Amino acid sequence: MVFIMPNHVHALLASRNTGQSINTIAGDGKRFIAYEIIKRLEEQQGNKLLHHLYLSVETKDRKRNKKHEVWEDSLLI
Repeated sequence: MVFIMPNHVHALLASRNTGQSINTIAGDGKRFIAYEIIKRLEEQQGNKLLHHLYLSVETKDRKRNKKHEVWEDSLLI
């Protein structure tokens, strides 16, 4: 079940016999959603928002070639 709000998302996740922790599953989901958000912004020329997401990347992450920061750290389990 997922509820998408204007500035956040609520989701109930379950894992059965996958061998992965719920943190891994949530992290993978967030990563692929972020890739899709960036791809669609590039297609729609959302340059202002892309620039904001670019400026949100911390220096240590920029050194690892991270280009955009889509999510704030707030996973609660």
